[in-house]
Amino acid sequence: MSLDVFMEKWIDFLNKDEELKRRLKGFKGFCGKPGPRAERAKMLGWPRDMGVACYPHPGKSMLDGRDLVELSIEANTYTIRLENGKFDLRKGKSENPCLRVKMPLPLFRDTLLSRHRWLWALADDQVKVECDNSLPHSDWITIFEVLVCAQELLEMDIEMRRSVRGW
Repeated sequence: MSLDVFMEKWIDFLNKDEELKRRLKGFKGFCGKPGPRAERAKMLGWPRDMGVACYPHPGKSMLDGRDLVELSIEANTYTIRLENGKFDLRKGKSENPCLRVKMPLPLFRDTLLSRHRWLWALADDQVKVECDNSLPHSDWITIFEVLVCAQELLEMDIEMRRSVRGW
């Protein structure tokens, strides 16, 4: 299996993942007692739940309409984009991705095979990482969930796992 075929299957897997679908809906309503933000929301004329919501923009993900991950492996560059709640794959560089990663194929393969965790792989000296620092923590959790789904895909498909071992 080629890298291109793997990336297409990864996108299909992302679009079927119920956990990601749930995360991308955002939160609509209260997530605790009103705190200091509730008073500020009241002063600004916002709805009361804006002061306690877990997500900065209830009901819509800030990631929608953005390039989430630009992944450069050897001479191949892929961009994973989220548009209207669906993941899409494009070949080529992105202008402004949330996370830009350039890593060698052997490290990418070992990470997919769960020999490395994503955070450890991204901290490797061979890897170049750039990120958008304006995103809230909840969006970074979603982006890392996208990366982890690649590992989960190989855990569920033994034939694909064998094929990736041969890269």
